[in-house]
Formats: sequence, structure tokens, C-alpha cells
Amino acid sequence: MDIVKNVHNLAAPPGAEYPHIIFHSLGGPDEYTLTEHVRTQYSYQVRVLDKSDSLFKINSAVARIYALLNDAEIVAGQTLYCRREGVIPNHPVLDEDGRLLLQGGATYSIEVR
Repeated sequence: MDIVKNVHNLAAPPGAEYPHIIFHSLGGPDEYTLTEHVRTQYSYQVRVLDKSDSLFKINSAVARIYALLNDAEIVAGQTLYCRREGVIPNHPVLDEDGRLLLQGGATYSIEVR
């Protein structure tokens, strides 16, 4: 957390400090055995955004997120696994004022009972 300033679900509020993390659910399927629900597999995108022209902070934050989330127990006693599915390319995006931001991150799959 000494790398990033804040963590936000869906979007950062106007004026949020950089660099920050944005995460959001991409949905996921339920799995059943005949009529009984046995698990749900959620997909989450986790991105780090920064105003800097260097990818150092972003890549450091992405590596730390991986270390914290990969194989972590997200829901106590219910998480079957949490695994990174793939990375998000380090490409620029525009902020609400039209300024260029750098981003990086990954998509995680979290399966719970």
C-alpha cells in the first residue's frame, strides 16, 4: 500500500490521488450438480493507474497484487482458489480530464462454494 494511494471498486472518485487501484467484477458462472448449487467462479479485473510516464510504480504494484491474491483465501472457508488468468497490457488510457494515464493489471478468477 505504500506504492498506491487508494483502492476503488468500479471507478475512482473525481480528484483521487494517483497511483491507485481500481477493481471490478466481470461476472461469472454458477455450477450445479442436478439441482444443488456447488460453486460460483467470479472473474475480477484489477488495474493500477498512474499519471507518471514510468511503468516502475505500476509494475511494482501489479507484482504486489499478484503476491497477495494468487492462491489467497478470499472468502474464509469458502474459497476454492484465486488465480491470475491473464495480464492487462501496459497501455495508456484517458482520465476524466482527457489526460493520459498509464495502466497495468490482471484478471483474476476466484472460485467459491
